[in-house]
Amino acid sequence: MRPDILAWCDSLSHFGYVAVAIDYRIGFNPASGAGGFGPAHGMKRAAWRAMQDCNSALDFLKENYLDYRIDTNQIFLLGNSAGSITAINTVFIGDDERYEETLEVASGANNADIGDLNANSFFPNHTNRVAGVVGLWGATMNFDWFDEGEQVPMLFIHGDDDNIVPYDEGMAFNFGEGTDINIYLYGSQKLHEYFETMEWEHEYHLYPDEPHAFYSCGDMNMIELEKENFPCEQWEPVFNQVVTWLSLHNNYYLYSKIEKEEENLDFSIFPNPVSENLTISSKNSIIGECTIFDISGRQVMQINPQKTTCSFDISELKSGVYFLTINGNSVQKFVKQ
Repeated sequence: MRPDILAWCDSLSHFGYVAVAIDYRIGFNPASGAGGFGPAHGMKRAAWRAMQDCNSALDFLKENYLDYRIDTNQIFLLGNSAGSITAINTVFIGDDERYEETLEVASGANNADIGDLNANSFFPNHTNRVAGVVGLWGATMNFDWFDEGEQVPMLFIHGDDDNIVPYDEGMAFNFGEGTDINIYLYGSQKLHEYFETMEWEHEYHLYPDEPHAFYSCGDMNMIELEKENFPCEQWEPVFNQVVTWLSLHNNYYLYSKIEKEEENLDFSIFPNPVSENLTISSKNSIIGECTIFDISGRQVMQINPQKTTCSFDISELKSGVYFLTINGNSVQKFVKQ
């Protein structure tokens, strides 16, 4: 398995997530261009197969949620490149929106009907509904698939020097429009603009001068990348943006020491979210040592007010999710805007 996939699964599991890598079918068969059909024909069939596999994985997890101890209403899809394209479009596409190229368009196995979205699922009675999608350098092929009511919160991250999946729009792999070797894509910028127009919930981060899969140390596919050389410097900001976004969009505290809400009533913090001054107030206890940790668990600030109420400036902290420990045991989560 690629080291970045391992890193995502391992890191997210430390934040309380059940992390699953989907081994979806990828690539296309140039032979499917037989009979006068170009390679783009094969690419569309490959994209449909990937969405079939994503649906099958969702069906499996929802059917076996007790075994994996997951909340089926809190499943998120996170994809990288082709995986991102698959995740984004799986949310919206239905069997009535299939590419014509996925039907039987000519004789021969390479051009046979490859079935509907549930063709490979053992548990086809579940929906493809998820709680949200993280799209890393992703895209869509068709905005006609996007219908009101199907949308979920999404996070888009892309580099503007991506010549594999265009951040704006264009042919995949940077081929010209006159070639019949690929499909036209609408990248994260166009997704952002569409979501803005529709007033759908989303977040968008564009990295200037960064190429495709820019946290991969220059190896796009990371096939030759040794584990000891990963992560690269861009892994940390991308990871923090993803985990912060996930923390804001799920129903659970992602910190093992957080106690039950009724046990934290002695301390309150406000405002939350906060941009400058955070206030801690206690009904009965002296506020002693207070420590703030960022989403990766690093200590970023510490105070020791010895009062029942105190305020302190956090304006220098970066935007994101933080955890505040009070007197060494009570833990509160807050968001720095």
